[in-house]
Amino acid sequence: MESNPSLTFILETVPALVSYVGVDERYRFNNDAYARWFGRPATEVVGRHIREVLGDAVYAAIAPHVRAALSGERVTFDSGLKYGDGKLRYVRATYVPDVGEDGRVRGFVAHVADISDLKRAEMEREELRRHADELARVARRLTETLDVTEVAERIADSILPLFKAQSSVVRLLQPDGALACVAIAGKWLENFKPGYLLPPGVGLVGRAVAERRALWTTDILDEPSVVLTPEFRSALAGAGHHAVLAVPLQVKGEIIGAISTAHSEIRTFSQADIDLLQAFADQAALAMRNVQLFAREQAARADAESANRAKDEFLALLAHELRNPLAPIVRAAALLRRPDIPPDDDAHSAAVVDRQARNLARLLDDLLDLSRITRGRIELRAQTVSLADTVRNALEATRPLVDSRRHALSVALPATPLHVEADPARLEQIVVNVVNNAAKYTPAGGKITVAAFEEGGEAVVRIGDTGIGIAQDMLARVFEPFVQGDQSLAHTSGGLGVGLTLVQRLVTLHGGRVEVHSDGPGFGSEFTIRLPLSRQPAAHGGLTDATADRCPSASVLLIEDNADARRTLRAVLEQDGHRVDEVEDGALGLERAAASRPDIVLIDIGLPTMDGYEIARRIRARLGAVPILVAITGYGQADDQRRSREAGFDAHLTKPVFPDHLAHVLATLTRRRQARA
Repeated sequence: MESNPSLTFILETVPALVSYVGVDERYRFNNDAYARWFGRPATEVVGRHIREVLGDAVYAAIAPHVRAALSGERVTFDSGLKYGDGKLRYVRATYVPDVGEDGRVRGFVAHVADISDLKRAEMEREELRRHADELARVARRLTETLDVTEVAERIADSILPLFKAQSSVVRLLQPDGALACVAIAGKWLENFKPGYLLPPGVGLVGRAVAERRALWTTDILDEPSVVLTPEFRSALAGAGHHAVLAVPLQVKGEIIGAISTAHSEIRTFSQADIDLLQAFADQAALAMRNVQLFAREQAARADAESANRAKDEFLALLAHELRNPLAPIVRAAALLRRPDIPPDDDAHSAAVVDRQARNLARLLDDLLDLSRITRGRIELRAQTVSLADTVRNALEATRPLVDSRRHALSVALPATPLHVEADPARLEQIVVNVVNNAAKYTPAGGKITVAAFEEGGEAVVRIGDTGIGIAQDMLARVFEPFVQGDQSLAHTSGGLGVGLTLVQRLVTLHGGRVEVHSDGPGFGSEFTIRLPLSRQPAAHGGLTDATADRCPSASVLLIEDNADARRTLRAVLEQDGHRVDEVEDGALGLERAAASRPDIVLIDIGLPTMDGYEIARRIRARLGAVPILVAITGYGQADDQRRSREAGFDAHLTKPVFPDHLAHVLATLTRRRQARA
């Protein structure tokens, strides 16, 4: 080719490859860019065939374009070519044919520009767009479900192809710091399925959570800073995992889990890789937290609705159980007002009032006991107790209900005395509640068995019945408050569904346990109470029979603002031979007490203007320890009893106070006073 200095200068300064190729496909001219690209002077390229210079692979790729140019066609194309040095270059080439005056093609001019940087930028933009589209798609998919596991599965499935990973795993942080696997995509470890727990700090994900940042390793099996259990290491090696990238799941600064990818090759991760996985992690964390919050809100709403239903059911049941005893009381009162009532009806009506009043008192006591136990306010007065005696006393208390339903009662007590450390009243209450439950839930004419014996170093009371039985789904709930089975039977004898709850909690307080068994509806039930056995002899002494004696005749001052309560209590006291004076408020009570100096003062706590505590304090201040002070009140909590003691009361009785119990208390207090005199 003819040399033109100016043209040569221009061609040599152009960064692109510029050459002239003859019809024999050999270079006739090359600018200095060839030296920069191929590491050889341009003079060594001239005369060589393009296949020899560019290599077979590149020649195969451009040959169609070369033939087109040599046939007289102008050609422009983009291609990714891997030259002899093994480096991939993206090029944009233009071949312009050199056509002579005779119309024949003499060769072509080739202009080849390296557009690798431009191409990579375009590819990065396309990848970013694809990632953004995938993130948007995942975000939309995540809003379509309200299940945490499904959210995790969708995240894991989306990550796998984007990172060309062997596996992707989503884990959630547990309260103890362990990471629970909730979703896996791709090839994972044979014995590490969804649900398995990774101990705190184990694996790269454990470190990422602990350090609250993204971490990666080229080879998890050769990373000294990562803790791997032998089992986990063996599983990773077996699966062929090497490079791992892990990022924490974080919502508003709170770590809730981690996402990781595992790869079969040893490789590094770019900041773009880390940022992309972190973006997915942020989407996942937010979606999971929203699902968790929604689930909690739904659960709280369900609990609130359940509690509201339970409250309504309980109030309806309470109203029913309160009306049950009130109805016969009202009828008995109407009969008692008739002037011509026969003696038998008179006695029967009085017995009805007494019995139903005791039923009301039992309902209130059960509720108060449950409240005390729930709040940890109940106090056990433990002593060594004979198990057989306790069972006998309990059966005596339950006899009226058992007999009224015509049940056959079979009792087996141990020949050798068995003793337990227990509160006698509470232990009796346990047996009474279970036997009453058996009587209520056994159709009339059934059979109830009660056995006490030693087994495995424990004292055991087993109570069985031939009643309606318990469905399997109810067995786990029979000890829950207000839970009842067939209420058509229960309501015939009354009950709020707290008796068995009290049994379980009282037995637990005594260091024991209670179990229930039933083969299902229609096959009866069996309750087994187990208590620690005591080798100490049973305690004796103290009055246990509330009707064993009566207080000697005494002068009594009654301070009560309720006229009906005041008059009926006065009548009972006078029937027992006491001389009674009564007033309706505290100020008058203080005046009468100072003037008459009574032996006993019965005081209602909830008086107007001046409460019973203040009255007691003032009486003690004026009269000292001489009068016996007894609080008779509807306030029966432990704190109420403490305040009574501090005010100077000798006893605290919770309404309703039955006459025999009142007589017993007054007799006991009088005897103690006389013993100290």
